[in-house]
Amino acid sequence: MTTIQSSAVGKEGSKQELATLLYGTYELINISTLYTRSRSLIIRSNALAIRHINHNPPQNDRQTDRQTDRQTDRQTDRQTDRQTDRQTDRQTDRQTDRQTDRQTRQTDRQTDRQTDRQTDRQTDRQTDRQTDRQTDRQKDRQTDRQTDRQIDR
Repeated sequence: MTTIQSSAVGKEGSKQELATLLYGTYELINISTLYTRSRSLIIRSNALAIRHINHNPPQNDRQTDRQTDRQTDRQTDRQTDRQTDRQTDRQTDRQTDRQTDRQTRQTDRQTDRQTDRQTDRQTDRQTDRQTDRQTDRQKDRQTDRQTDRQIDR
């Protein structure tokens, strides 16, 4: 059983009053029952009832606190940096993909147009040649027939 002497606590005590009284000096741990007897506060508990917290921690504690703070800050910064980097990478990748897609579509269209024009020109040339040959042959035949008729007369 642990007894804490205090003039600040009245006849009726509660966990809340104890917490208010001991705030900053003590940390409450596993308190099962609380009683007041005149000006003494008695805490009954199976485990350790209160743990004293030193208000002026020694130099080592301050140094440890600073190191912990620095470490936490570094870790937070690294995480933030990683997240930002990932997000930036994703955005850049998406943008690059979109741009590449646009360029590919544009190039495909251009290539298709050029191929179509070339094919059209070739087809036109071939058709023209064929037509010219046929016309020439027909003319030659006609001329030959006419010549043959005239010779026969």
